[in-house]
Amino acid sequence: RSSDLEPSGRVIINEVLANEPAINNTPNVAYEFVELVNVGGAPVDISGWSLSDSALSRHVFPAGTTLAAGKALVVFGGASGIPPGRTNAVRASTGALGLSNSSDTVSVRRQDATLVDQYAYSTTVDNVSDNRSPDADPNVTTFKLHDVVSPSGLTSSPGLRADFVLWDIRRPAE
Repeated sequence: RSSDLEPSGRVIINEVLANEPAINNTPNVAYEFVELVNVGGAPVDISGWSLSDSALSRHVFPAGTTLAAGKALVVFGGASGIPPGRTNAVRASTGALGLSNSSDTVSVRRQDATLVDQYAYSTTVDNVSDNRSPDADPNVTTFKLHDVVSPSGLTSSPGLRADFVLWDIRRPAE
């Protein structure tokens, strides 16, 4: 069950927004994001890990970056895309995520290039993220549109559970 912690740390890609919203009728790639969740029972040092699309490495986590057990960290395409008050979010170290709106593969790799997790998609919907379904379940590779996964039909929830509650995987599953 997604509410059970694994005994050691385990980081997964949980949510991806590749088709950013239009701001004043112009696409704003700062709002693209990738949400990582540690579904394990121990913190994970992700210093030096990279987040990539099928073309390039788009973000490298700086030294001292740790993802606590049961928590999420979100990488946005730019600082202006980070929702106000969201403390578990950073902007891409390269200045952009560059995710394709048609198809792409998002990968997380350790410093030694070992693959941690990846998500490939072939279609997107404007301003609707793809979310692992069930939310944060490391045993599935199925992603669905966020407005289907979210109990209230929300289009995305960067840094929060699909039901818009703060991350803490230890809480009972609903």
